[in-house]
Amino acid sequence: MVVDNATSNDVMVRLLKSWLKEKSSLFSNGALFHVRCSAHILNLIVQDGLQIIVSLVSKIRDSVRYLKRSPSGKQKFDLAVSQLKLNGLKKVPMDVPTRWNSTYEMLEAALPLREAFAHLDLIDKNYDHNPSDKEWEIATIFCECLKVFFKATCHFSGTCFPTSNVFFPEICKIQMQLNEWETSEYDFLHLMAKPMSQKVRTTFSELFDEYDSGGGVLEGSSSSRSHVVMGSSKHNLDGFQEWYEKAHASSIRAFQKSEMDQYLEEIVFPNTDDFNILHWWKVNSGKYPTLARMARDILAVPATTVASEAAFSVGGRVIDESRASLLPDIVEALMTANDWIESPKKISK
Repeated sequence: MVVDNATSNDVMVRLLKSWLKEKSSLFSNGALFHVRCSAHILNLIVQDGLQIIVSLVSKIRDSVRYLKRSPSGKQKFDLAVSQLKLNGLKKVPMDVPTRWNSTYEMLEAALPLREAFAHLDLIDKNYDHNPSDKEWEIATIFCECLKVFFKATCHFSGTCFPTSNVFFPEICKIQMQLNEWETSEYDFLHLMAKPMSQKVRTTFSELFDEYDSGGGVLEGSSSSRSHVVMGSSKHNLDGFQEWYEKAHASSIRAFQKSEMDQYLEEIVFPNTDDFNILHWWKVNSGKYPTLARMARDILAVPATTVASEAAFSVGGRVIDESRASLLPDIVEALMTANDWIESPKKISK
């Protein structure tokens, strides 16, 4: 069940999960039943990083605030932009504390105008917020970090069919970025990446065991080697049996490995533009039957429940009185109709 992070949803899911657990209807004792909206998860990840890094770009925020509050300062800044031939660049918006995408958009617009801010510092004695070269460098790096999450969130909330397989490439990109930031030469990146990281290997293994129901290990029993000794005296083939097991040790070990271990050791499929992960699992379902069933269930899970703008927000959403008074049947009909209507974007394709 995919829902956002509202407290009321937590209560509802907890009661439903308890009822299903009594019927033994859930994998992993219900640990994976409640699927958090991926857009909200990315939002929380970014918020963890922002708590570490936001003070390092405070001068840029103060600079933008100065331009908004001082008409004379704004006039001199426009003069600096004109003298430096930076006309045509978009204006720098003021960020909003509850929307991290606005911080990204502020930095993205301000960075190309860093020379104009430096010139403003020379011609306006009231302006004392000009960032140092080091602070501009940090802002540049931080902007690139936010860009990864910004693109992923827009992708998450911009598709007609937001199931997990659609977003797998974005998750891989984020994981690679976190790994890179943890080994970066910049200390603030270490501090930012640490609370963002989380490991999932244990959960994957436990879920596989449940799907497999104890039958995943391909045991190399004596019957599997009967073609070697069948019809012959055991004493006459002792030496041959010993030689055979040594010569084919690697094959025997591979045969005894679980389906999950074999899958994890397999070479990653080449990255191509037309790669379809659902088709791959369909083709390889005979080789990995248990994992294919897992993929069928997991990759069909919706990944997000919110629109793009709401995905960036940490503030509460307000439901007006007209919507709050709708009957459940009407709400269900509206949601169903919305799912049936094809988006203009899809029709244009």
